[in-house]
Amino acid sequence: MMFRAVALVWLQSLCVAAFTALRLPATAAHSSMHNKWAVHCSSETKTIHVALTREDGKNDKLRKALRERAGLVVHELPCIAHADGPDFGTLRDLLHADDEEWEYIVVTSPEAARVLAAAWPYEHETPAKVAAVGKATELALRAADIDVSFCPSKATAKVLVEELPSSSSGGNVLYPASSQAKQTLEEGLEARGFSVTRL
Repeated sequence: MMFRAVALVWLQSLCVAAFTALRLPATAAHSSMHNKWAVHCSSETKTIHVALTREDGKNDKLRKALRERAGLVVHELPCIAHADGPDFGTLRDLLHADDEEWEYIVVTSPEAARVLAAAWPYEHETPAKVAAVGKATELALRAADIDVSFCPSKATAKVLVEELPSSSSGGNVLYPASSQAKQTLEEGLEARGFSVTRL
């Protein structure tokens, strides 16, 4: 577990408290962790207030879509933060080790890119080719001066598993990931003959 998502206390309580702080009439409130938004509706003004609760930088697309709808007032109230997991030290040690050989380092999210950059051995030769899932992940890596060698045609772990180039005997893959990430990627790559180390 390289990093973990941390829900900041009770989402619904936090949203209600935030609406109170914004001095909005608290006639009704509803929250959804799945959709990462909360709704507050005032029967007095017929105005619907929407709180976007994903972490900073993840609300732009939804905020733009909601603001195009009449009667909606959108507020950004991040309720998720990311923290380094207990394997961060191991990740740093593996990247800096002279006796470790990796064919690929696979990164599947901007958060994983951020943590990888914090552990990256900038003073040494690049430890491996880097594969990125998704444009946002690729941009986060390039912004950290980490070259990206491969991106799948579609931003999913399943497609990366299918398309990742390999030597005839596979190779070693380092996969720094969230504690909540599914096992699709490592299981798929191992089925193709890669040896995957997930942190």
